Amino acid sequence: MAELPEDPEVTASLRVGLQALQLGGNAELEQRLLDYARLLQRWNQRYGLSGTHKLSELITRHVLDSLTLHPYLGVFCRWLDVGSGAGLPGVPLALASVAQRFTLLERSLNKARFLRQVKLELGIDHLSVVHTELQHYEPQSLPEGILARAVMPLAKLLPCLRHLCRRGTRVLVPQGRYPAAALATLPDYFRLLDCPRIVLRELSVERYLVILEGRGRENGG
Repeated sequence: MAELPEDPEVTASLRVGLQALQLGGNAELEQRLLDYARLLQRWNQRYGLSGTHKLSELITRHVLDSLTLHPYLGVFCRWLDVGSGAGLPGVPLALASVAQRFTLLERSLNKARFLRQVKLELGIDHLSVVHTELQHYEPQSLPEGILARAVMPLAKLLPCLRHLCRRGTRVLVPQGRYPAAALATLPDYFRLLDCPRIVLRELSVERYLVILEGRGRENGG
């Protein structure tokens, strides 16, 4: 895509954030994340993909925030980002994780069009976009991991993921607060592995990450 004039403050903010996430020192990743944020900013003006229009806030509140999940991808190769919206967290994670494959699932046609444009302009070959409702999605191969950022409340989300999980499927769901009630009534087809508190003062990020494991379709059918 055509290069835009650099904003030193935005570039510096991104660089500091990547260093805090132990992803610093990669000039190509830095540039590709900037290109994605600019694409998001441009499409956002017409389609309302995100609540913020400032490039600096798109970088800190969305791009870098999404990358806080990067250390938790582990060895799982095929990830599904449900309700991907503007590509968060799937696109930043795909840009930072070239050895893993990401499928972005989105029910909005305009958002799916944006995601396909991102894939095209940034040349992300290990990323695919599916335009359908979550409950209608029946992939040929089940994902190894599922991402769900700001899709719906945890208690409502988990039953919607059941048909996509097998034994050992990893599920990552960021939460603004510790979801005590939802975890106390966790469906028996999921097992809670951990719920770490993530604090990155450089990004003003403080949240919890619910890490679940599928127990298999045989549990309850």
